[in-house]
Amino acid sequence: TVMTYRRRTLPILFSVLVLTLLTAGMGAEAQPVTSTEIQPDEELDSWIASLGEPGEGHQVLESMVGTWEGKGTIWDGPDTEPIAITATVDRHWVLGGRYLSEEISVRSPDGQRFETRGFSGFNYEAGQYELLTIDNASTGMVFETGKFDPDSEKLMIRGSFRDPATGYVIDSRVEMDLSQDGRIVVVGYNRNEEGREYKSLEGAITRRKK
Repeated sequence: TVMTYRRRTLPILFSVLVLTLLTAGMGAEAQPVTSTEIQPDEELDSWIASLGEPGEGHQVLESMVGTWEGKGTIWDGPDTEPIAITATVDRHWVLGGRYLSEEISVRSPDGQRFETRGFSGFNYEAGQYELLTIDNASTGMVFETGKFDPDSEKLMIRGSFRDPATGYVIDSRVEMDLSQDGRIVVVGYNRNEEGREYKSLEGAITRRKK
């Protein structure tokens, strides 16, 4: 926001102003600086305000809005047996279209349920997609970042999480294929403590309602 930006930048502006006055004082008497000289102009104010509004980056996430159902396969590690899953997904905009709220429920054949809640959005200051997720199997939050490849129409997401069994921090990456209207294909990979990357997730969901 504009106020947040000014709080962050005022100390920097003040330092620059002091340096300018000291430099000028070496050769000539320093001239008084009016308040208008250190205030951001209207164009800068407009640009700063635009950082807090939904824009082009959010259009990619629009294709993910709705109620979805699907199925897939997960793997606990390399060379492990695949586990079939079914999933329901609900995503909708919150806070004026700035963030996509997400609720996912996954079921395994033995009846176990894995649930997640999260938010995703596009951070214009950082120039990246950001995702924050919590679930019913841990007490930690997972923060991930991503980029969208317009050529393949894939959202590439990277993050990490701590394996509760070993304490090792596992790097993960997910590719979400958004090229088909009403259908999303997801493939995920993890890297274990030995540095070996393996496929951890593969599946697809289909929109039932938008």
